[in-house]
Amino acid sequence: MHAWEFRIYYTSDIQPEVSVDAVEPFDLYASKIQMSFFRTEEIPCVFYSDNISIRYEQLKKVVGINNCVYIFVVPGNFRGRGGQLKKQNGEIVRYIFVRENCSGKEVCHELCHAIAGLGDEYGDTGNFPETMKKAEGKTMYPNLTWYKSDFKDWETIANAKEYVPGGAGYSGGVFHAYEKCLMKELSQPLCPICSFYLRQALDNDD
Repeated sequence: MHAWEFRIYYTSDIQPEVSVDAVEPFDLYASKIQMSFFRTEEIPCVFYSDNISIRYEQLKKVVGINNCVYIFVVPGNFRGRGGQLKKQNGEIVRYIFVRENCSGKEVCHELCHAIAGLGDEYGDTGNFPETMKKAEGKTMYPNLTWYKSDFKDWETIANAKEYVPGGAGYSGGVFHAYEKCLMKELSQPLCPICSFYLRQALDNDD
């Protein structure tokens, strides 16, 4: 029995190619991942929208299944999205939206959001909101912190020595551990910190 299932929904006449071989450690878990393909009309409650509130209302209608990610391959040129929607009944819907013909690294970047809850490590402007800060330097993303005490944990995990500002779309008020990482630039591999949290999530066989 496979530990993870990727349910892939698509609209085109040709079944899309979805691969995780482009990024370590996804490639090491290939034997634990089952890919199932469906036409989008089989789940008509969901369509892509840049409006987050609309997309979340759609996803609330989807059944959250342990160790399952819903992958929506949609036409057009847009920025991919991925994450976890926690429903009131306790279910977690893991999802990503990716464009047709996107690269394997784009898919893996979005899967990091959906599977491990990792945050983007880039930001354009502004400071991380006070309302999103939690106790002891925590944020909702395991790879981001707003307080330097968290950095001690990262040093224990991967001997991290850098402390780089920016993340979750904000340029300040929050930090990540490495300058180069897939969660910041698609041309890079996952940094040791993000890889650690992703492996933890992928090893969860609940």
